[in-house]
Amino acid sequence: MNITSILITIVGIIFIIALYLLSRISQSKLPNKDVSLLPDIKEDNGEPFTSILDDIPARDGIKPTKTAKTEVYYEKVKSAAADKSTLKNASGTKSNTSPAEIQPLKQQIVLFISAQDEQGLDGNLIQPALAHHGLQLGDNDIYHYFDDALDAKSLFKIANGVDPWTLTSHDLINKKLAGLSVVMLPNNKVDGKTAVSILLKTAENLANDINGVLKNDKQQLLTQQDKEMLLN
Repeated sequence: MNITSILITIVGIIFIIALYLLSRISQSKLPNKDVSLLPDIKEDNGEPFTSILDDIPARDGIKPTKTAKTEVYYEKVKSAAADKSTLKNASGTKSNTSPAEIQPLKQQIVLFISAQDEQGLDGNLIQPALAHHGLQLGDNDIYHYFDDALDAKSLFKIANGVDPWTLTSHDLINKKLAGLSVVMLPNNKVDGKTAVSILLKTAENLANDINGVLKNDKQQLLTQQDKEMLLN
């Protein structure tokens, strides 16, 4: 083999090595095959969305533009985010009212539930009705309406309308009562309007269940105007 043949062989080997190195460099610049799949976004009819406006590449090769489809897509995204936020708030908080929105109850509220006639309220109806509306017999042998936001303190109390004010079984079973007193004290931990709404609804339903009438602090029939004044 002469020198010319040897040189040609060496040049050929160098050329092959160069091609190999170039191919390796090119492959290293290609995107990683192990990439996340594009989100499977569906239209209302089940067909996939195309060209949605975002950093997500278009499936159809068209450059993303803001179209009616993109508006619908973002509305769906915002709606899903809102639902998730609402679910989190509902499961993680005790109240729908944030501390910044609370307007504390600053006044004492007194209402009365009186009998419709001189015979008085039927004590046999009172005990189950109180329990039905979420009240529990507690301190001072009167009934309390508890709220989670107040921990161990009651939102309002219901007592016998006459001294000694107690509402034990001895005071109720087979007895007639002149009336019941409903009392809500000022409180900085609850929203006043919400608390009064609960008080009015509970007192009205209780009065209906025991065939009584709801009265204001002057022992007069509670009017719509009275309710609005308490709520404002």
